[in-house]
Amino acid sequence: MRRRRRHEMRMIMPVSFIVLLALLAVGKCYEDFEFPISEADQVRVPDNETAALGQKVPDGSTSRIYGLECYISNQAFPNEYLYMQSGWKGDYPVMQPGMPRRHFDKWNWRGMWLINEIEIDGEAYYQFWNHYYHKYLSYNPSSSKYVKGKSAGDSMDTVWTVGQQGNAYSIHHSNGYLHAMTWKSKKDNRFVGVLNYNPDKEIYNWRIICRNSSERLIEKDPAHSGPLLDSSSKLPPDSLLQGSFLFQFGNFDECLSVNGPVNSENKPRFTGKYCRVQLGFSTKDETDEKSKMIFAQMKLAYDKITKGYNYRDFNGFNNILVPQSGLIPNTTIPAQWAVCAPSSCNAEGVKQVADFNLKQFFSVLGLNIDTAVIENSCHYEDDGKQDLDTGSWAFIILILTLTVFMAYATICDYIWPEGQDLHVVVQSFSLRTNLRNLFTLPKTVVPGQLACLHGIRVVSTWWIILLHCYMINSFLPHINAVMAFDKYSHMWSMAPIYSGALGVDTFFFMSGLLTVYVVLLDQKKGRSFNVFKYILFRYLRITLPLAMVVFYLSTLHRRVGATPTWDLFIEPATQNCADYWWVTLLYFTNFFNTIETTCVSQGWYLMVDMQLAVLAPIVIFPLLKWPKIGLGLIGILTMGSMAVSFGLTYVYSLQWTMSIVIQNEATGNFFELIYGNPAARAVPYLCGMALAYVLANKITYKLPKWGVVLEWILNSAGCLAIIYTILIIYDRNFVYDNLDAAFYSALHRLGWASGLCWVVWACVNGYGVLDSSSKLPPDGLLQGSFLFQFGNFDECLSVNGPVNSDNKPRFTGKYCRAQLGFTIRDDADARSRLIFAQMKLAHDKITKGISYKDSNGFINALSPQSGLIPNVAIPAQWAVCAPSSCNADGVKQVADFNLGQFFSVLNLSIDTTVIENSCHYEDDGKQDLDTGSWAFIIVFLVLTIIMAYATVCDYFWPKGRDLHIAVQSFSLRTNLRNLFTLPKSVAPGQLACLHGIRVVSTWWIILLHCYMINSYLPHINAVMAFDKYLHEWSMAPIYSGALGVDTFFFLSGLLTVYVVLLDQKKGRSFNVIKYILFRYLRITLPLAMVVFYLSTLHRRMGATPMWDLFIETQTQRCSNYWWVSLLYFTNFYKPIESTCVGQAWYLMVDMQLAVLAPIVIYPLLKWPKIGLGLIGVLTLGSMAVSFGLTMVYNLPWTLSYTVVQESTGNFYDLIYNNPGARAVPYLCGMALAYVLANKITFKLPKWGVVLEWILNSAGCLAIIYTILIIYDRNFVYDNLDAAFYSALHRLGWSVGLSWVVWACVNGYGGPVNSILSWKYFLPLSKLSFCAYLVHMDLMYYHVALIRTNTYFSNFEIVFEFLGNLIMMIPLTFWLYLAVDAPCQSIIRAAFGKPNRFVAPVEKGDQNNNNQEEKDEKVKENNHEAEPVEEKKAEELEEIKSS
Repeated sequence: MRRRRRHEMRMIMPVSFIVLLALLAVGKCYEDFEFPISEADQVRVPDNETAALGQKVPDGSTSRIYGLECYISNQAFPNEYLYMQSGWKGDYPVMQPGMPRRHFDKWNWRGMWLINEIEIDGEAYYQFWNHYYHKYLSYNPSSSKYVKGKSAGDSMDTVWTVGQQGNAYSIHHSNGYLHAMTWKSKKDNRFVGVLNYNPDKEIYNWRIICRNSSERLIEKDPAHSGPLLDSSSKLPPDSLLQGSFLFQFGNFDECLSVNGPVNSENKPRFTGKYCRVQLGFSTKDETDEKSKMIFAQMKLAYDKITKGYNYRDFNGFNNILVPQSGLIPNTTIPAQWAVCAPSSCNAEGVKQVADFNLKQFFSVLGLNIDTAVIENSCHYEDDGKQDLDTGSWAFIILILTLTVFMAYATICDYIWPEGQDLHVVVQSFSLRTNLRNLFTLPKTVVPGQLACLHGIRVVSTWWIILLHCYMINSFLPHINAVMAFDKYSHMWSMAPIYSGALGVDTFFFMSGLLTVYVVLLDQKKGRSFNVFKYILFRYLRITLPLAMVVFYLSTLHRRVGATPTWDLFIEPATQNCADYWWVTLLYFTNFFNTIETTCVSQGWYLMVDMQLAVLAPIVIFPLLKWPKIGLGLIGILTMGSMAVSFGLTYVYSLQWTMSIVIQNEATGNFFELIYGNPAARAVPYLCGMALAYVLANKITYKLPKWGVVLEWILNSAGCLAIIYTILIIYDRNFVYDNLDAAFYSALHRLGWASGLCWVVWACVNGYGVLDSSSKLPPDGLLQGSFLFQFGNFDECLSVNGPVNSDNKPRFTGKYCRAQLGFTIRDDADARSRLIFAQMKLAHDKITKGISYKDSNGFINALSPQSGLIPNVAIPAQWAVCAPSSCNADGVKQVADFNLGQFFSVLNLSIDTTVIENSCHYEDDGKQDLDTGSWAFIIVFLVLTIIMAYATVCDYFWPKGRDLHIAVQSFSLRTNLRNLFTLPKSVAPGQLACLHGIRVVSTWWIILLHCYMINSYLPHINAVMAFDKYLHEWSMAPIYSGALGVDTFFFLSGLLTVYVVLLDQKKGRSFNVIKYILFRYLRITLPLAMVVFYLSTLHRRMGATPMWDLFIETQTQRCSNYWWVSLLYFTNFYKPIESTCVGQAWYLMVDMQLAVLAPIVIYPLLKWPKIGLGLIGVLTLGSMAVSFGLTMVYNLPWTLSYTVVQESTGNFYDLIYNNPGARAVPYLCGMALAYVLANKITFKLPKWGVVLEWILNSAGCLAIIYTILIIYDRNFVYDNLDAAFYSALHRLGWSVGLSWVVWACVNGYGGPVNSILSWKYFLPLSKLSFCAYLVHMDLMYYHVALIRTNTYFSNFEIVFEFLGNLIMMIPLTFWLYLAVDAPCQSIIRAAFGKPNRFVAPVEKGDQNNNNQEEKDEKVKENNHEAEPVEEKKAEELEEIKSS
């Protein structure tokens, strides 16, 4: 019904209202004025048409209609406005709070009224039309008390008169006055009614404020719009093809002086508002050839000017010759012009003025323009931009204070009695003293002084100022820009300007010279060098004047004026100073968002100089104690700095040096990689340090006059060559080559510094003018000791035969293992047959009772090597020592001769086959380092040196300044601090318990591997150990050790989804490519280092009887299949042959599951219920895989020590390494992550918590101890039982883990949470990944070193486990500190993730610790601790880092 009424209203309402509504919808600028409406502002139909009540303007009229928008308030009810609303009485007006706004909002439009003046019988009347309801304010004949809304305006009920008394108005109908009243039954609602009552009463309560559009102002008010147009930019009369069109200032001062018509308070309704507008020129389709030619020449001018300068974003300035990013995309020729509009205009209004003003100018050239207002360029009178804020007043007060104090100090100094010293603080501020010190000149210059440095400093300063004059002028728009570029850029006289950066290198040279020179002189005077005082003195000396400049720039600077380009040159620097003043004062602007943080643009030199000064003690200390080493170090660092410049320039194709022309696309990187990089700018600094040593020690030599002249000629020629060589790149025919650029970048600073060295040295020194084989064991025969006999490895290798004529032994001992095959003779007696039967029983128990013999690709030392001796009853391996000159057949003869006699007494026959790759002898070359081994050693040393260097840098780095991420990432100080910084407390809701779970699981797995690897060894009590320990209940946690790996899968799935869900809550989208790449790099780099070692140096680290079994086999696999490990598909590609890092099978499966995880993550993010359902389906599918494979292939229940059926060997390929069968805990972790991220919890009573812990503990223990069933002596295998256990036990374990984590996070963990969340687990958790990578190879190395049979017992294994934990410390720490932690920090930085480097606690800050702890306690007591979500995020970052 309402829609129909609105349609009817549209048919009869004035066209002026329609047009006005359209204008308001696009957003104009407005001038405010009060009622009554002047003649010029009235809403009118075209003059040639007749106005009547509600008359509609005829269709097809081309006349433009302009209107008003007004809001009406009542003084009796402040802050309330007249609105139209709909109710049971129909549409009626009401008073409601809130200021009407012009945005197209249903509610706010209800308070906007259009007022139309009409004439009836010569009298002025008004109609009030509501925007939202499209109805007129109307008298209600049926109820004289209330007014209403009426669709048609052709009735006298919609006609009102307006009276004025001061600033108040009456709105009157023939039947009464409009007034507001409170309805008795609704105290909060103000109704508007009409009553017939005495007009003498207070009726002037209404206030009417109207606004007129800028478009109306421009066309209908030429007296005020004329100055606006005149001060805006217009088409330039000349120099169009010189680029003058690219930037037009207009008339800034004229624009700001514009005043519009005055209001009732005699104040201008608006003033002039100056803005710059980004223009985009393009040609019209119908443009003629002449216009197209002009456009082409304009494009050429634009390209020459903008592409000929690389300064446009230098020091954060936006070059006024190029478009601001994103304002007008895809335009052919961008430019900036000035527009003057009324101050009431917003951006849209200014744009309309710009379109109106400028399009007419370019239409004559056949050009189209697009416009976009640069809002921060706008200025108008009283815009508040020049009002002094608190910071500005603070600077003014500081200036006045210092000035007054200088005056006071000067007066004190002047009147102070002679012979009495002023206080140093007062005298330090005295103008008299300071001016005297400034202008006191030396009478003579004594040879040996460094007076020449003053002249060098002054000339270099002038040089740099001249360079900056050229540089800043290159930012400006010139009427001869193209001509100037063509004329001046190739002139030889410009070479000193292009080489102006050498002036800065001169300052670096002098800085290095003076730093070391002063220290060496102090040493000669007996003063020791204190590095802390040295750095502090230098910091204070430079920082205090710099701080005053930064203070001014960050406060008063922007308030001292307003110009057309104020936002380009002043406001960015001021804003940078206000936001990042601390970065400047901490001297690391060049490493911390250089563009955004640049405050004092030329202060980059101070940053680099301070950084070099902080690093200078690396050279100073050796120079003081070991001068030759110090000078050598200077040489090495100089070469390193040159290498940095060469490498970066070559790799990134950087320009030769700072230049005005763009040589290549990567020029923008030059300032970050070379110009502001202390490593690349260190050459002159280091040369200055070397010269300081020469000067301080007065190292000189006498030169003849002709030699002096010749040296000056050569030196001058060299310096001029360096300056003028730069002209090569400004040649019109120059073709860039990165090799040329790299050589120039690396060498020109060294050449310049060498020239300066001669200048200073010459001036200072007055030249300024011009039984070893195995035997039958005595005991333990029936315990299996005969199966493997080591002999005496070391004795064999120490054997030397007779010497030859060269006095060298003709042979040495050669240790080999021989595969033996025992058989019983036909004539053996009963006793020998009984012994043979017991040996056979021992062999069967040991070799068939352990299923690990081929685990991870290792050849079990207790079993025969396949194919060597077929069809033998009892195989074994024994050692043989033969001459090194023997080949395999010779060794076999020795074995037959030695061993045959021992077994003849037992009536046993033996067959022997030599295992050739087990043979070792002195100088066999197996321990000689090959290329790969040397490569690893070099990488190891380089990383160690980098760590040492980074640590020194970090230690001596000034407090509060950030090191470069690449340096700080390798700092031992930083990484150890991050590693051992412990949380003060654990708030509820954190995932701190995961640290404990990870550490305990890691220990569990290491203990399991200790048992597993020890099962490979020959034990003197092997049979007894098998009988005794295999069936003990205490062994159940070892047999179930694979659950520790399932725990890792559970944690991986949990953290993967939890982090993604938290990121979603923070508004971060999930990027699957970044997710996979980050995970791959994070895990692969430490793994790659381990693989690198195993494939190269590992086999060269020793030689032992079992070296080929545990070391060489693994090394060969790593050498051949390292790429399989690093691509994470070892479990699918030749699992036995390609296994390199044995325990890394877990990483393969985990990476594969992580790559597949987005299949679940995406539904969880968008459709959680579907995602959870998918997790359930996949979990059932994984269980079905385990069930089916176990059932079909008769696989064992789980990883076991006993062989229960013939197909046990398939268990590893089909179940253990199969991600499809191992996915259950991973999926359960993902489901729990959803629960935790969404804080799904419920309140449990205490008895419920206790009961749940009892049930959960019982269930987990049942899973662990159920495995003992298969170790029972009477166990009979059944594939259905095995299938059910294989399918269900991981689900049960995962459910138990889910309760533990959920309970600990939600405050139901009790003592379990206290243990698992123990803060000392945090550093161990961070190290767990590296420990997991190195532990197994350390164990293999340990067992490979064994030279005799061992004794098996639980105590020995636990003792070895604890020893392994200790021995892993140096390997784990090195891998973590040299690879894992640095790579983690760098990768996080590369992916835009924050690095939380823990700041050091200085001695001076220790006094604050107690207070900080008290503050923390107060926060905790007041429940004001850090939000749990943030703590969770930090906790997750720590967990994910492991």
